[in-house]
Formats: sequence, structure tokens, C-alpha cells
Amino acid sequence: MYGDTRSQSGLDRLMLFVVFIVAFVAIVPFVFGLGGLDVRGAGAPAGADTTPVGADENGIVVLRTTGETAGFGTDSVGVVRVVITRTGPEPLDAETITATWVDSSGSYVLTPIEKGGSGADGAFGVEQSENRATLTFDLGADDANGVSEFGRRLEAGETVTLTLSAGDGKMTTVRLEVPESLGEDGTVSL
Repeated sequence: MYGDTRSQSGLDRLMLFVVFIVAFVAIVPFVFGLGGLDVRGAGAPAGADTTPVGADENGIVVLRTTGETAGFGTDSVGVVRVVITRTGPEPLDAETITATWVDSSGSYVLTPIEKGGSGADGAFGVEQSENRATLTFDLGADDANGVSEFGRRLEAGETVTLTLSAGDGKMTTVRLEVPESLGEDGTVSL
């Protein structure tokens, strides 16, 4: 009556179940309108424009800003690092950037160390890769090797307005705010 099917022990049902689950996981997101959305990292739908709001074509885009409490404990920020890139097809040339730093102690026009800082209130360091650059600003005391210091260290709760201008006239302005709690690890996100 049952013949050869008795010795299969449900393997065919297990395979059918696995195929059903894979098909369910692959098809259901599209049915509910979630297809193309990276739900793991809350990313944008596939093919969506990921240019930051306010960034124009060939503009400078600030990707990340961090502050370091190096040298004098954890009560103030002495080094600020700003990671930038450029939208559009133009290559990023961070050595043509001029920075205007405005905080409670004053306003400073800064140029890359590579340009010698001539005619400016100070200089900032530049570490550049193919499409990104890290700009290093040393505040108050000499906390960052090879970067000249300017102004004074930033206290918790202070804000800075930083305007970056490229040699071709493109610019961006960001507002950096030092958190009320600077933590114990020596680095904070601004």
C-alpha cells in the first residue's frame, strides 16, 4: 500500500517547507511595499537620491564631526575633526578649502597647513584620501601634532559655526554643538 514512500521520513516535506520560507522572505516585502528598503540599517530605498538635504551639485558635504578631550581631562574639547566629501563628479581638493570658525571667543579664518596659513588667523590639518578628507582643528593648547592651535578649548554646551569654502566658490556651513556630558572615553560626536 505505501511502498517506497515510507522510508523518506519527511525529507520531502522539510525541503518544501524551506522553499516556502525562502519564497516568503523574498516576496512578502514587495507585496507590503517594503521592497528595496534596507531595514537592517534604516537605509534609503534602492536607487533613491542619498545626497544630503541642502547639498548642491559639486558641493562640500560634512559626513562626521567629532571632538576630542585630549590632554586636559574630560572637561573641554581641544581637537575637532571634520570628515568631508564632495557631491557630484568634481574631485575633492581639501587643500583649496578655507574655513571660517566662529565661537564665543571670536571669529577665525583658517587655511590648510599645506598652504602655510598665510593671511589667515591659523591653520588646520588635512588628511585626504581619494574622495574624503579629514580636517583637524586644534583649539587652545597644542593637542594635535603638526597642527597650529587657535582660539580656546570648547566647554560643554558651547556651539561653533563652521563655514567651509572651496577654491571654486562652493561652500557649506555647519553648526557644531558640544554635548553637555563629554563622557569618559575622550571622543564625543558634535
